[in-house]
Amino acid sequence: MERISSVEFDKNVSPRTAIEAVQARGACAIHSFTTIENLQRAAAFVRTQPMILDESSTARVPRRQHMNAYAFDGESTPNALTDLAVAVKSFVNKGELAWTPNEIIAHRYQDNNFIGRHRDYSEAYGLVAVLTLDGMQDFYVELDDEPEPTKVTMQPGTLTMLRGFTGDLEKRPYHWVDRPASQRLALSIRDMREVWTTRDGSW
Repeated sequence: MERISSVEFDKNVSPRTAIEAVQARGACAIHSFTTIENLQRAAAFVRTQPMILDESSTARVPRRQHMNAYAFDGESTPNALTDLAVAVKSFVNKGELAWTPNEIIAHRYQDNNFIGRHRDYSEAYGLVAVLTLDGMQDFYVELDDEPEPTKVTMQPGTLTMLRGFTGDLEKRPYHWVDRPASQRLALSIRDMREVWTTRDGSW
């Protein structure tokens, strides 16, 4: 397979190229993935929702973020979220990766929120997709073939995709996010399978 030197693309990237970047290097980012109108509809909903503060300074992964979970195809999940999640799923599947997400997490990062260096849950199968709805935040990922972490500035419309669990726990890339300059809203879309849980925790 041809070596993909970039992991940042614009909205015209082919699904195959984007998925090959995830598989070959561990991650990729697509800027301007969807329209501002679609982002604004979802952001307006996420801004108004009560969220759980996920915070720990002593856990294995220090973190502070506000979040709420929705079923991918749940009756109570608003169309503003479902439409974006379906668009992401369709794009991934056109890249010839069989991916069946069942969970949408809404995130609201305040100016002092962050997540430390970690790997995503082992239950997250195949791929983890994060779509920024509003705001900006620096994202760092340790790519397979780079000695130093790569920084991507996530902005409205940036779709960040990470390699999920596909049989080897070590293939999930380490990544983290810095504190945003102001509030950032995002959606995480995942295929969560409990069968992949490990005995000593899933991080």
